[in-house]
Amino acid sequence: MVVRQVRAWLNAATIAALSLLVIWLGRGGLPQHADGLLWGVMAGVLLGLWQWSRLVRRIRRRDRRFARNRIFVRFISPLEVLLLAAASSHLLLLALIGVLLLMLTLGVVTGHWWTLLLGGLGLASSLVLVGQLWRFERRHGAVYYQYDSSGWGGGESLLYQRATVVEPLTPSGKVEMAGTLWQARSMRGETVARGEQVEVIDRHGLVLRVDRLDGDA
Repeated sequence: MVVRQVRAWLNAATIAALSLLVIWLGRGGLPQHADGLLWGVMAGVLLGLWQWSRLVRRIRRRDRRFARNRIFVRFISPLEVLLLAAASSHLLLLALIGVLLLMLTLGVVTGHWWTLLLGGLGLASSLVLVGQLWRFERRHGAVYYQYDSSGWGGGESLLYQRATVVEPLTPSGKVEMAGTLWQARSMRGETVARGEQVEVIDRHGLVLRVDRLDGDA
């Protein structure tokens, strides 16, 4: 069972690229409004550090062997938000485009000050986030955004749920999850005693592939 994942730094890099585009559009105002870019960069550094302080608390299973370093999200890329807006309501999509055009127009009318401010804010905050992710990944491994499975149906709804071992896994046995017994097998091939907590990592047919939870998950 494969669940789509996206490296967390890619989203921040996408925002950085868009911010560079905004700065490029407002480049005509740089001689007179360099202070707008400077204020944006300073605010962006603080915003990036605040974003990282929130993000790092949401990373699941660091320093673990299987399905490590996940961040559960509803959308795994900014493009999905726009696609959902287009699919659910053309008016909502037009409103988003209108806000963007209004921001760009405001920047031109005010001599690009707002354009440079927003561009600097987005660029600095996203680069700080990329830097913090890079530092974290050097120690703990890659960090991925992944869909939250809590609202899924069918077999995928079992992924990343907790279960209790009722028949020791040696490495195969049985677990109980939400009052239902399942055949299970340890991903590590290790013995897991009765009563221990495990997490469902994968499913092959009617057999759950699980990993022991050690209290840090």
